Amino acid sequence: MTEILLSSEDQTVFGGPSSVAIEVDFGPSGVRGSNIFAAYGKPSLVQTISTDGSIKIDGQSIQIFDMYINLLSSDDEYLYLYQYHNVSGTDAWEAIVSLSPNTYSDNFTKTFIDGETTILIPLISIDPSAVGLSSNNFNIQHSIVNNINPVSSSLSVGSVIEDTGILCLPITIKAIEYDEGLWSNLSGSKTIHLLITVV
Repeated sequence: MTEILLSSEDQTVFGGPSSVAIEVDFGPSGVRGSNIFAAYGKPSLVQTISTDGSIKIDGQSIQIFDMYINLLSSDDEYLYLYQYHNVSGTDAWEAIVSLSPNTYSDNFTKTFIDGETTILIPLISIDPSAVGLSSNNFNIQHSIVNNINPVSSSLSVGSVIEDTGILCLPITIKAIEYDEGLWSNLSGSKTIHLLITVV
């Protein structure tokens, strides 16, 4: 027969300290985080080299992973974001992305005469860096509203022209409407929705 032995242990519960004092200090400075600089022109053209050999922009030393935005509107890389990092053993600025949205949308109220109307869009409105692009660089979608009859339309994009000193993209829309069993040229004032994307 199995013999059962029972034993008990005493347990004593002690409370924690009546108070805890925490003392903090600022400690040593950590490594500086990334700065974002902005100036007029490419970063390699606006940076300076100080007497100690460090590279500076606006008097501040740059470090790896710092960022830079080009604000020079006449530059081919206007509104580009650059990052300073090591490329094949050499520290250099590299363009990462264009901050320009590359899209444009607007509604125009235009008068159709003999089924045709033209809209001039300033290139600077589509994309501040679009100067130098041709009509082949744009994808354009349109729709005509304010018409009770079915409408069929087509769009053609002309070569970039200068209008009052501004480079513009000419967009011609031709449209016909179906009324009482016949198709005829669209006429009168209509609202046109345009969506333009740089491709």
